Amino acid sequence: MNNPKYYAIRTGDSSEGCNFDNSFKTPLKNKDYKKMAWGVNKTTISDTRIIKMNAYQGDTYIVLFQNEPNNYPYALCKLKNKNVIRERNLGPLINIDSTNTEIGWTSSTQYGNDDFKHIFYFDTIYPLKRDSFDGYKVKGQKTFFEIRRGIKNETLLDKLDEEFKYIIRYVEPIHFT
Repeated sequence: MNNPKYYAIRTGDSSEGCNFDNSFKTPLKNKDYKKMAWGVNKTTISDTRIIKMNAYQGDTYIVLFQNEPNNYPYALCKLKNKNVIRERNLGPLINIDSTNTEIGWTSSTQYGNDDFKHIFYFDTIYPLKRDSFDGYKVKGQKTFFEIRRGIKNETLLDKLDEEFKYIIRYVEPIHFT
């Protein structure tokens, strides 16, 4: 088995009533897990990146980071191994996937890219504490990126490698079927 791959996503505004609050924080707090979702718009992730992620044979995890001033890791999310990210199907005649309104994505993004073209399907979510990874704050403004050697968030990768085994052993996970 390959080592896990890690990615980071900045979730945007996390205040009450915003997209991240509506579709992740509030359902997590209320244990209404069927409403939990996260997606990205077409400017955030390329089709090539999606193909590579879907083809990867090991486990893939995403760390959700809220924007400033709450720039700390919120959750470590394990993606399902097959078709972890896919394009949403929203018509034109029948919506196969939930609409933005049904999910709770009612706020406009910072740059007005509100298409939320791709959706993430999580297998397991590990809620994190504010001081996880020694309170490491993600560097850079990129919305979605791989955490790997040779880039400015290499310290985050070191902390993930160090704490990962403890997170999956001691943090109460939320499992999806």
